[in-house]
Amino acid sequence: MADLWIDLVRDSLTELGGKQNYVPGARLRPAIDRKAVILGVDFREHLNMLGQSFSVYLSTLQSALGLQIIRRPGTDFLVGFDGANPAYNLFEESSNRQKRTLRRDVYAAFTRADEVHYYLPSSDQFTSDIGVHQDAIQVPTPTFEELILLRRSFIDSLSDVETADKLNEALDDPTNPLGHFQRRALELNIGQQWHDFNLRHITGELEKWAANHQMTPPSSWFNSTLPTEPLTSQEVLARIARHMTPEEVRNLSIPFRAVEALVRETLRTRN
Repeated sequence: MADLWIDLVRDSLTELGGKQNYVPGARLRPAIDRKAVILGVDFREHLNMLGQSFSVYLSTLQSALGLQIIRRPGTDFLVGFDGANPAYNLFEESSNRQKRTLRRDVYAAFTRADEVHYYLPSSDQFTSDIGVHQDAIQVPTPTFEELILLRRSFIDSLSDVETADKLNEALDDPTNPLGHFQRRALELNIGQQWHDFNLRHITGELEKWAANHQMTPPSSWFNSTLPTEPLTSQEVLARIARHMTPEEVRNLSIPFRAVEALVRETLRTRN
């Protein structure tokens, strides 16, 4: 049985190009899960039985498969065979420190499990309503199970056990696991970390889909944004106040020093 799991990891990583380039763990994990389902076995159950995260499990196979693993704090790990190139994907920061985000319709096409999307080359749009367009190219629709597995992969990349346990607990909720996971990630102050992880995965799927259709992702599919300065405490308070009720605003505790400063500022403005 041990050889079965080794073969699954080897075959999945090979198919993802792991002999040439390092592959994010978030892409490798679902690939192994899909192969396991075909063979009638459960990879997650196997990891649970071993009591190991995905990244730890792969580290136990390094000698047997000739694997190299690159762990990057705050983001997904990379894995490849000996001799592979640890190349970054399209989402990585460029030399001018700009970050790419996906256009809204592109993002929706690769993340919605409840509807099929198509790409219309003539208008450069991704849509679920193709009408009579003859040039429509179907986008692979992620399954609900794949969306869950992607979040499990993110959890596996975390070093804090308590945080990982709370996120797993949210995903185990039978009513709305994706919504509970998102809220829990925000509560734990790792919402941006999850967003970056998810976006890297989606970009990888986008690249793979485009390559299968002899396309190179154009710059129009991305939005480049320059890093911004962090908000001051005053700006944060002003933004929060917009989402508070009048009663909540009245109950805020404001130091008298700040009130005096506001009065002086108001008087200077009037004069």
